[in-house]
Amino acid sequence: MTSDCPVCHVPLRPSATCPSCGAWWLSAKLEEVPPVSASEPVGTVSVPLWSPIPFVRLAIFLPFAVLGVGAAVAPVLVLAQDPGSGWAWVSLAAGLPLGGYVGAMFVCAIVQEVLRTFVPTRLDGEATCLRVRAWHTWFGIWDGFRRTDVRVPRAEVTGIGLWTGQGGERQVCVRHASGLALGTGWGGRREDAIRQVEPLLAWIGSRDVTSPE
Repeated sequence: MTSDCPVCHVPLRPSATCPSCGAWWLSAKLEEVPPVSASEPVGTVSVPLWSPIPFVRLAIFLPFAVLGVGAAVAPVLVLAQDPGSGWAWVSLAAGLPLGGYVGAMFVCAIVQEVLRTFVPTRLDGEATCLRVRAWHTWFGIWDGFRRTDVRVPRAEVTGIGLWTGQGGERQVCVRHASGLALGTGWGGRREDAIRQVEPLLAWIGSRDVTSPE
């Protein structure tokens, strides 16, 4: 990644995430979502990118969260009952930091999954710009509570592309006139992605349509 952020015009190195606005810019080759032709102008559109409740991921995260929190709390309870126990102090020294870290990490992951499900990424096409509000899903677990809110000029939005992420999920990206693509943080099935972005594609396709007199 050698380009500047197309919105803030600050260098993106060493990361693809803009240090100013927090937008995630990709230079990878994307699958182009077919454009939608519009017969009349579309002034505004609001597209929430919904995801189904991730029961499988929650079922995986929950036991680790319980084990981690339990490993951190158990030595504290034992030590409270028997302050003179040497093994309790050893368990506390090992279990509290390790269990606390693992428990906190998976509790955060569960909370973030719930947030992303019920407060989804939003792509709002306005009269002059595209407003993108997206959770950070690309920079680690602790950064996942951040939510980017960036506006891209409408004239610079050229389409929608799909990037194949881990596990084969399709990541929705907004193509930019610079050649980069703005990641939205949303991942899911290809057919769900295409279905949800159709209104936005119509908004993009109507950009150069003039109103009839």
